[in-house]
Amino acid sequence: MKNIFLTSAIIAVMSYPAIALDGNNHIQPSPTNDCVESTLGTATGPANLEADWNANIINLEWYNEDTKLTVPTTSNTCRYDGQITLPSTNPEKTGYTFRGWQVRVAQQCLPSDFNYNNITDSSPFGYTTLNGNAGDNESTYGLTRGSGEWVVDYGNAGVIKGMARCSLTSGTFSQPGNPTDNLNQEGAKYCWCQINGFDANKDKEYCQVASPSWVFSYAYGSASGCASLCAFYCAGYVQDSSGFRATIFGQVM
Repeated sequence: MKNIFLTSAIIAVMSYPAIALDGNNHIQPSPTNDCVESTLGTATGPANLEADWNANIINLEWYNEDTKLTVPTTSNTCRYDGQITLPSTNPEKTGYTFRGWQVRVAQQCLPSDFNYNNITDSSPFGYTTLNGNAGDNESTYGLTRGSGEWVVDYGNAGVIKGMARCSLTSGTFSQPGNPTDNLNQEGAKYCWCQINGFDANKDKEYCQVASPSWVFSYAYGSASGCASLCAFYCAGYVQDSSGFRATIFGQVM
């Protein structure tokens, strides 16, 4: 019997940060990591440091063979190390008995495979915010609200999709970097952008980009400003900045 598949679109990655203290006594990345009492809570004795984790949210896509299914919102995501909410209705197929869901490997592609010459400052785009507020063209491109996803549509060449991230790590505009701090941290006001999918046929079926780079976009005045606007500007810079576009596509102009 044929199986019906579930595929996970995002891989959860965790890493230990460098040492610096924020207002909530969380140790965060910083250019300076002072070994002082205000940071470690002691001026003489040993200090114990403990990793403070925040579980990643993983976007899920559900398929009946090659057909992507529409499922309730609760089944579109799961929290790493948590539970998956299965769709409330099982798919049907004449002559077959449904046996359950099986994880399959997502199709992979490389940013350097995508020709971005058709992208202009008038190319259509869509995005979702990182704070759950409404974005733009979310349903048109199959985006998950609150995820920070963004897309740029460049006609017959396809649709590129990416992620926005608000980080405590700063950078240089249009240059790659490594914002490794946990997501949703207080004071995370630095916007980073990354390509993670490509839809060549514009049917909302995205290949998963292998080893994409994070590219620095903008330093906002606050974390709330970043959460509201980061994805919007990721799409905007892909539209109208040739240098930013070249870096995020992994190509040389």
